[in-house]
Amino acid sequence: MKGMKMQKSAVFLFAAFVWIIGALLPAASADLTIPHHRQGPVIDGKGDDPCWQNLPWHRGFFKLGIRTAASQQTQFKVFHDNWKLYLLIECRESDMKSLVCRTGTAANDQNRWKDDSVEINLVPKQDARNYYKWIVNSAGGISETALEDDNTGTNNFKLDWSFRSGSEAKTVLNPDSWTVETAIPLHALELGGADNVWRFNIGRNRYAGKPRELSSFSPLSWPKHGLPGEFRLAELQDLKLNKFLWKTEFQSGAVSRDKTGKLTADLTVQLTNETGDFMLAGIRAGLYDKKDGLISSFTNLYPPRSFTFRKMRPVPLKLSFPANGKYTVRLAVVRADGKALSARNHVLELNYQPVSVTVKKPVYRNCIFATMPDKRIAAEIRVDPQAYNGDTIKIEFTGGGKNITRELPLKDNKALFQYDMKELPDGTYYLKCGSESVKLRKLPYLKGEVWFGEDGGTRVDGKPFVPYGWAGGVMRDPAFNVFSTGFGATRSEAFLNWFAASRKVRPDVKLITTPFCEKARTFPFKIFNYTERKNRLTAVQRELIAKHLAVIGKDPSLFCYNGSDEPEGKDNIPEWYSDVRDAVEEFDPYHPILILNEGYSEIGEYARGGDVRMPDCYVNFLEPDTSRRPLYTVSHYTRKARQYGPGWLMPQGFCWNLGNVQPPKIGRPPTFDEMRNQAWQVFANDGKGLVWYATKEWSWLYDQIPIASSYIGQEVKLLTEYIVTSPDRSLKVRTEPEDPNFQAMLKRVGNKIALFAVNTSRDPIQAKFQFENGPKLLHVLGEERTVECSGGFSDRFAPLETHVYISDAPPEGFETLRQCKARLAAARKARFTPENLIGSGPLNRQTYIDIGKGRIPENLPVLTASSQHRTAFTQNVNTLYFLLDGLRPEKPDQNSIYNAWMPQPKDRNPWLEIRLPKEAEVREFRLFAMREKGIIQAEDLAIQIRRDGKWEELAVVKNNQAHRIVIPLQNVRGNHFRIVFSKLRSGGPRPGRLLSEVEIIGAYR
Repeated sequence: MKGMKMQKSAVFLFAAFVWIIGALLPAASADLTIPHHRQGPVIDGKGDDPCWQNLPWHRGFFKLGIRTAASQQTQFKVFHDNWKLYLLIECRESDMKSLVCRTGTAANDQNRWKDDSVEINLVPKQDARNYYKWIVNSAGGISETALEDDNTGTNNFKLDWSFRSGSEAKTVLNPDSWTVETAIPLHALELGGADNVWRFNIGRNRYAGKPRELSSFSPLSWPKHGLPGEFRLAELQDLKLNKFLWKTEFQSGAVSRDKTGKLTADLTVQLTNETGDFMLAGIRAGLYDKKDGLISSFTNLYPPRSFTFRKMRPVPLKLSFPANGKYTVRLAVVRADGKALSARNHVLELNYQPVSVTVKKPVYRNCIFATMPDKRIAAEIRVDPQAYNGDTIKIEFTGGGKNITRELPLKDNKALFQYDMKELPDGTYYLKCGSESVKLRKLPYLKGEVWFGEDGGTRVDGKPFVPYGWAGGVMRDPAFNVFSTGFGATRSEAFLNWFAASRKVRPDVKLITTPFCEKARTFPFKIFNYTERKNRLTAVQRELIAKHLAVIGKDPSLFCYNGSDEPEGKDNIPEWYSDVRDAVEEFDPYHPILILNEGYSEIGEYARGGDVRMPDCYVNFLEPDTSRRPLYTVSHYTRKARQYGPGWLMPQGFCWNLGNVQPPKIGRPPTFDEMRNQAWQVFANDGKGLVWYATKEWSWLYDQIPIASSYIGQEVKLLTEYIVTSPDRSLKVRTEPEDPNFQAMLKRVGNKIALFAVNTSRDPIQAKFQFENGPKLLHVLGEERTVECSGGFSDRFAPLETHVYISDAPPEGFETLRQCKARLAAARKARFTPENLIGSGPLNRQTYIDIGKGRIPENLPVLTASSQHRTAFTQNVNTLYFLLDGLRPEKPDQNSIYNAWMPQPKDRNPWLEIRLPKEAEVREFRLFAMREKGIIQAEDLAIQIRRDGKWEELAVVKNNQAHRIVIPLQNVRGNHFRIVFSKLRSGGPRPGRLLSEVEIIGAYR
C-alpha cells in the first residue's frame, strides 16, 4: 500500500508579510476608493438593490495603448463587505444586435475574451507579480484565472485556469447597453502581504460594430489588458484581511481498497492559523478529475477545531477515488457556520498498491556508489491489510549470483529488509515482494562520481562538497567550484572539447550542462525544443539522451545536468521532465539532474523531474533600497526545495530591469550585504548549494557582485562540512522585536558547531540563541570578535546583517569583512580617474537602456560610432557607454560583453565620436585597448577635433602594441572629438573587442 506523491503543494499565507509592504513600496495615494457596506446585493444583473443607490459611477475608459476616450463608454460601481467584492458594470452599446457571444455561458471557457465582455482585474499586492482576472460576457458566462509573472521582466504572465473562486455573475441586456452584476469572494485570493491598497482595473472587449474596440479604466501604455503594474490604485475602506490568512499543506497519507473495490485516500492536512488571532475552523474538500468533474467531497466542520495563532494542527481528510491517477483537491478552510476563510487547489497523485516496496537506504537513486562508506541497503515493505492476510511476508533478493529468500515478520502492516552489499560484486540487483519489484545497483568507481547522503548534502568521490558558483563562464577564482552554462552544440564531442578547455582555466572545474544534444544543422533545439515538451518523452528523445550521455557521462569535469529552465512558463508538462530524470538515472547514474523552477508552487509540481530542486528566486532589488519581493522569499524557496530532497538555490546576483515596475522604481544590483544575506539565508534553511545568476546578465559590471560572491565563497569553503550535514534542532531563537522571518540554523560536526543567523529585515534586531552542548566561546566569522556562550548568547543585528558563529577561530590569512569592504571601496574608487571629463562609473541597467533610446543624462557626453556589435544581453543598450564605466581590462573576462566596444566585423576603419556636455580644456586622451588571442587590434589611430564644421587632426599613433595608450595634447579647447582607427591589426577575432575604456583628461572652463 503506497500513499501519494505531492504534485502541487500549498500556497503559503503569512500574516507577517503585511509589514513589508510599507518597506517594499512606499504608500501611494489611491485613484479611487472602494467603500465598505455590510449588506451585499442579490446578483441578478439588475443593479436595483438599495446598496447600489448612493454609490458613485466611475467613468472615463481609454482605448488600450493610447490616451483616447473609447467611443463606447463603460461605467461601474464597486464596494465590498469584507467577504466579497461587488461590481455593477454598465457597457454602453449603440449596436446591441451585433453583440458577439460565441462562448455563451459555458463554464470557464478560455476564449471568453473573444466575446463582447468585461475583464475584472484584482492585484492585491503592490509588487504586481500575481493577479486575478474574471472575464464576463454579455450572456453572463464567467471565466476566471490566476496569473503569475513568468520571471522574464517582459510583462508576460502564466495563466492558471484551474483557479476557482466561487464568483457569481449575471447580466441584463438593455436597448442601448448591457450590464454585469458580479460578486467575487476574497477568500480564494492569496492575500498574505496585501494591505488595503490594491491595483484594480476593468477592461472591456467590444466586438459589436467595426472595428473592434478594446478599452480600459486604467490608461495602459500597450494594447493589452495584462499590465498589472499600470492598473489604478484602489483603496478598500475598512478592509480586514487577517481572517483569510491560513496555510494548508498535505502530508503523505495511505491509500486503501475495501472489499467492494472502493479506493479511499486517508490524508492529513496540516492547517496553520496565520491570522494573528485565536480562531475556530474546519475544512471542506472536493476531489476533481482532469475534466473538472467532482468525484467525491469531504467536510470536517463539527466540532470545529481551535487554532491558536501560528500553531499547526493536523486535520484528517478522507476522499474516495475511482482509479490511480492525478487529481485536484479543492480545499477550503471554513468557519463553524460554513463560511469560507481560505480556498486553494492542490494537485495530488493517488496510487493504490496492495504491496509496496520503498528503498530507505541508500537514499539516492537506489544505487550503492564505490565511495560510499556504508554499503548496506534497507527497504520497507508495506501491505494493505484488506488485501493481504498474514503475519509474515516473503521477499526475494536476486543478482550478482545471489538468490536470497526471506520471510519477514509484519508489524503494523510493515516489514523491514536489510542487507550489507559490501562483499557483493558490482551489478544490478532486484528486490521482489509479490508483484512488486525494485531495482538496485552497485556501481563500479567513476572518477568524480556524485551522490547524496541522508542529510541531503552532496559528495564528490565520497568527500563533502557544497556546489557554489555561477551561471556563466568558467573563472580562475578558487572561491567558486561549479559553473552552469546553457552550452549547446550539435555534437556531443563538442561538449568534451568544452570540458577540456575549461580544465585549462581550472583543472578542478565542475560543470553543470544540458543532457540534450541533437545532430541538427542549426541551434537551438528542434527535437528538444520547448514546444516538444508538452507530452511524454518520445522514443527519439530518449535515444538521443542515451547517446549523448554515453559520450560525456564519464568526463571528470561533469558535475550534473540541468534539464530545465522555468518549464512552467513554457507550458511544459511535469511528466516530460520526470521521464527525462528517469532516462538520465538509467544512462548515467553517476551524475544527478537538477530542475529549475521560478514559481513557488511549481517547485513541488515539477519535483519529480530532478534529483535536485534548484529554483531561481529573484527578489528584484529596486532603487533606492527596496525590493519587489521581501528578501526573506529566498528562505521560503529554499525550504520548499529541501522539502523534496536535496535543494540548492539560484539567487539574484545581477541588476534586473523589470518590465512591470513603474518609474521611479527601477531595478538595481544587490548590495554586498544583500548578496551575503541571500547566500546565508540558503544555508540557514539547510540549502545544500548555490549557483548565482549570472555572469553574463548585468552582474560583473558592479564591483560588489564579484567581490561579495568571492568573499562568500571563502566562507562556504571553510564551512563545507557544516553546510553538508543535517541541522541540530535543539536551537531556539527569540528576537526583539519579534520577527518570524529572522533565519537561523545550528549545525554540528563532532563537538564543534556553526550557527548561521540572518536578519532579513531592514530594521535592527536583537536575537537570543539557546542550544545544548555548546562551547564557551564562539568566533564571529569575518568580524574579528567573539561572543561568550553559556547555553546560548544574545547578539545585535543591523538591518540585513548576517552573522556566522563558529567554534574555531578562522585560519590565519582569512579575509575579514572589514578588509573585504575596504577592498570594495578601493575598487569603486579606482573606477574614477582624477580629472577624467567623461568617467561615469557603472550606471544602472535602466540608464543604459534609456541611453539606448536616446535619453542621455545631461552630465554625460554624447557618444556615436561607425558601428557597434551587440549581443543578446546588450541588444537594447548603447554599448559605447561601457567605455566610460571605469573598467579597463586588457583581456576578456566575465564582464567583457559589457565593458568593451566591439565594432561590426566588416567595419575595418572604425571611429568613435565624443561630444562633451560643454567646452573643456583637454590635455590628454587615454585609451585602453583590448587584447584577444594575444593580439591588440588597435594598431594605427588618430585623435581629431571638430572645428568650423571640419575635422582637424590633433595626434597620431602608429604601430601601437600597448594596452594603455596615452596621447598627450597641447591643452586643446573644444567639446567635439573623434578617435579614428586607420588600421586594425589582423589575426584577431571578428567582431573583436577594440577598446575597454576611454578617458579624456582636462578641465571644464
